[in-house]
Amino acid sequence: MNEGVRWWTVAAGHTHFAAISSDGGLHIAVFQDGQCVPVTMGHPADDSLEWMAVSTGGAGTALLLSDGELQFFGPAEDDLAQNQPTLSKGVGWLTVAVGAAYIAAISTERRLYVWGDTSFGQAEQPKLKTGGWLTVAAGLCHTAAVTSRGALHVWGDDSFGQVSGQPKLAAGTQWLSVAAGDFHTAAVSSDGALHVWGNERAAMTSEPALGKGVKWLTKRAGLSHTAAVASDGAIHVWAHAKVAATSKPPSLAE
Repeated sequence: MNEGVRWWTVAAGHTHFAAISSDGGLHIAVFQDGQCVPVTMGHPADDSLEWMAVSTGGAGTALLLSDGELQFFGPAEDDLAQNQPTLSKGVGWLTVAVGAAYIAAISTERRLYVWGDTSFGQAEQPKLKTGGWLTVAAGLCHTAAVTSRGALHVWGDDSFGQVSGQPKLAAGTQWLSVAAGDFHTAAVSSDGALHVWGNERAAMTSEPALGKGVKWLTKRAGLSHTAAVASDGAIHVWAHAKVAATSKPPSLAE
């Protein structure tokens, strides 16, 4: 990248990852024969638009443009494009998550749409009586989403307790964000606590202990690991009953 350009956001799939840089460029790298092969995709065809968000999964890569348009490419490109819901005029996409063979996305009206291969019940979201959807995450075959009122709903494949293992929060505490791995779910509550459940919960018995006053800010869930950022700027990655890495990126070192 050019001098002064920084990474803005990144998403990692099973065999590739995608990132958006601060100059608006899209960068993709695929893993082939043990090597990471970078591919720079560049900027949107329309110079007046910018890439706003990216999500990757087994189905491919989904991108959101600044005008609310959703673009997708990957192994399931044709099927997913054919089944993509048509939104009302003036309504765009707000956030998107890519699963194994399906997509979950929230519109600017705060409505949740799920399409693709949803044979494990990934599209069976609950009907909300009030409010709308705030954010969504797609696992291998399960979906998790937080409402604008701070409630967390998880549905779909529950083979390893990634749905039914959801913990109950103390009174007055709400859910802020959620991430879905292949067979586990991770979420942050309003008291700064990180909660992980599902198949990897049994293995991840050594969740990092944070210092006094330090809270969890955001997290990501992968095939069999969880990564999270704490309020002191440290990145923690753990799996299989041990912390795999705990560090602060060199560029953020004090």
